[in-house]
Parts: sequence; structure tokens; C-alpha cells
Amino acid sequence: MNLDGYVNFTLAYAPHSYVQSNHTMCRYKAFRDPDGNLTLFYWKLLAVRLGFIIAFEHVVFFILRVIDWMVPDIPESLEVKMKREYYLAKQALADNQDVYLSVSQHAASPGSGMSHSIVSQQLAALTHPGERSPLAESPVK
Repeated sequence: MNLDGYVNFTLAYAPHSYVQSNHTMCRYKAFRDPDGNLTLFYWKLLAVRLGFIIAFEHVVFFILRVIDWMVPDIPESLEVKMKREYYLAKQALADNQDVYLSVSQHAASPGSGMSHSIVSQQLAALTHPGERSPLAESPVK
């Protein structure tokens, strides 16, 4: 591989006004013509760099989307537990719905003789079946 002329290609000459005032030739890293204006190669190189940045950014976003698609938001074990809990809650609601309706209808009838606190305790016992109700110890009139 031959790199002859590479350094000359990447270095620009200092403007004529600088050379005339300092009486010395100066070169610096840039893509400029002898008048100090940016060359066409500079603009092409800038466009290629910008294109690379945009392409790389899109590749990174695509990879992130693929990873996001592959990794579930909720772990499978937790999803199974949530479905089981929902199913059990639905079953418990279906099992207790008839009893709940009969207690609320019985309490709503004018001749039932049940106080509001007893009805509230019965309804609490239905909605929280694991807790012990005071009604379980004393008979209901």
C-alpha cells in the first residue's frame, strides 16, 4: 500500500495574508484551498460522517427494539401466578355471589329484624373468609 501524498492531501496551506505578515510557510490539518475556503472533499467527508452517525444510530435502535421484543415485560413465572390469582378470585366471587345476594336481600326486607351491624359483619365475613367473625361465636337471632 502506497501512502505517498497522503500528508500533502490532508494538510492545507495557511492563507496568503498570514504568510506575507510572518514570512513563513505554514500548513495545518484541514481540507481548504489556497484561499482558505473549504473544499468539496471536506463537504463530502462531512456528509459521509453524518450518514455513518445516522446509520449507526438506527442500527443501535433496531438492536434495542429486538432485545425489547425478545425479553418479556413480566417474567413467565409471575404471569402464571397472576393468572392463577385472577382465576381464584373469580372463583371465590362466583362461589360467594349467591350467598352475598341472599344476605343483602334478607337484610333489606323490612321484617327481617337484623340490625345494620350484624349485616355488615356477615358481609365482612363473606368478603374476608380467612378472618374469624364474631358471628361464628354467637348465634344470630
